[in-house]
Formats: sequence, C-alpha cells, structure tokens
Amino acid sequence: MSVVTYFVETSEGYLNSAAETQFGSVAATVGTLIVLAATLIVAFVFINMVFQVRSMDGRTAFWLAVKITLVGLFATNWIQFNAFSSGILSGIDSIAGALVASVGGGVPGPSGTFAEEFDTLIDELGTYLNAAGSELNWMAGAMLDILGVLMLSILGGLAAFILVASRLMIALLIGLAPIMIFLTLFDVTKDYFARWLSALVSFAMYPIVVAGVFATITGVAGALITELGDPAGASNIGALIPFFMMILMA
Repeated sequence: MSVVTYFVETSEGYLNSAAETQFGSVAATVGTLIVLAATLIVAFVFINMVFQVRSMDGRTAFWLAVKITLVGLFATNWIQFNAFSSGILSGIDSIAGALVASVGGGVPGPSGTFAEEFDTLIDELGTYLNAAGSELNWMAGAMLDILGVLMLSILGGLAAFILVASRLMIALLIGLAPIMIFLTLFDVTKDYFARWLSALVSFAMYPIVVAGVFATITGVAGALITELGDPAGASNIGALIPFFMMILMA
C-alpha cells in the first residue's frame, strides 16, 4: 500500500510542470519589459558618465553590469534558473533525508522518504486494526473497521498534505521569479525581491522541520509496534489499546 507515496509523487510531478509553465508564461510576458528596462539603465549610465550628473565610480558600474547580466541570465531562462534552484532544493532535501535516517526512519534521500515511511506505518497500523477486529463480534468488528479506515485515511491525507504544502508554495514563488528578479534592477523595488527570496528560503527549509517531526513520529511508532509484537497473538481487545494510542499520536 503506497497511497501517501502516490499522492506525493504525483503532486510533485504536477507542481514541477506547473512551476516551469508559470515561469515561462511570466518570463514571456515581462521579457520585453526586462530588456527595455536594462537597455534604458545602460543608456542612462553612459549618459551619466558623459555629463557627470551623479558621480559613479568603477566599482559601482561593475556591479551594475554584473546585476544586469545575472538578471538576463536567470529572469528569462528556465534552464539556468531551474538548475540553480534545483541544486539548492536537492541539498535541503538531502539534509531532511539524513534527519529521517538518524532515528531509523529511512535512508538519506529526497523528501519522498517521508511518504514511504508513512505508507509503511499505515500498513502496520492496518495489520493491528485487522487483529483488533478479529477479537470482536461481526457487528462491532465492522464498526471498528469503518472507524479504523477513516482514521488511517485522515492520517494518510494529512501526511500527504503536509509533504506537498511546501512544494505548492515553492512552485508558486518560482512562477513569480522573473518579476522578482527584474525588481532587483531598481533600488526602490529591490526590497520586494528580498521578501520573495526570504519566503522562498523559508518554504524550502520547511522539509527540514517536517523531517524532525516525522522522523520522531515514525521512529517512536515503529519502536512501539516492535514492542507490541505479533498482533495475532493478542489475547483480548485490551491488549490492542496501544494501537489506538499510536494512531492518535501520529
């Protein structure tokens, strides 16, 4: 059973495609404006150098040229921007995967490790649910199965949503990247770029926070399941009360 993994991988694949499409659409819309603004800035710089309306040293002119070059390189080129942003996000995901591995929750890797571990946890909890139902009569067992499936479905849905939530915001912010990179050209608007970058970094760091929480949940739940032993060996329904406690804890 790989329900959480399926939803997470499907959602991330769609969000990656959506981010690329949005980036391309925004870049195509503002591309001409970026070229025009960069041309005007260069023209004004040369005019200022001739008439010395405002003094400008060589260092300022050099960094302005570097800024214009970087804007042209990343604001309208998805390949360059995606290679840069993907490298950073992959590094953060590797850190998150290492946190999961540190408590026995999986192996270092991308954030999909969380989804796989939650699928395993839900599968083990489902086994205990079946064992609990076998200790009851058919009516009570059916009611317990319905309640258990509902609780496990909510658990899986929340896990998938938490894993996808940060990617959703990152996809939206990446789609706005051409506009925000363009705003760095002017002193009065560069603060918007700083706020956009701050939000992007915050959501990119979110998987690390999730890693610490999820690793603890899967690690503790795994340890409790191991401590309980084989669910088929439970002699009465009272012996399976920790099962319900684990679902509520997760």
